[in-house]
Amino acid sequence: MFTDNTIKIVKADLRDTGLSGELPLSLRIKDLLRGGAMPVKEIAEVLEANEATTRTAINRMAKKGQLIKVGESWGLKQEL
Repeated sequence: MFTDNTIKIVKADLRDTGLSGELPLSLRIKDLLRGGAMPVKEIAEVLEANEATTRTAINRMAKKGQLIKVGESWGLKQEL
């Protein structure tokens, strides 16, 4: 924030700004799935991402143990 004589720096969550689309797809997927499991096609549509790219990111995240498949949908793997 700028005023006549000062510049004020304020910490902000990137997800709450117009720059949220610049975040890596994996972080955007995690953030979206906090609201519940979704199928790949719906995830891609909501994030305005290519479906094949979204599927690849989801499969990588699943291999890392970050996501779990629930029927035809994907959700965040709960930490115990």
